[in-house]
Amino acid sequence: MKRTPRNIAYHELIGLNIIVLSHADRGLCGRRGIIVDETMNTLKILSKDGKEVVIPKQYGVFRIE
Repeated sequence: MKRTPRNIAYHELIGLNIIVLSHADRGLCGRRGIIVDETMNTLKILSKDGKEVVIPKQYGVFRIE
């Protein structure tokens, strides 16, 4: 099944680009990178500078491309 905005929640997110649009932790806003791991409550992203950051899904708004 092809990924679309309507069904993205049902697909694997690993390997997709992500941007944190807003988050309760303001230090995470604006972060961008590639999703390298996903759990039920978190996303781990690899940024362009080579750092891995774990981001809680709760209270976050993300753009996944």
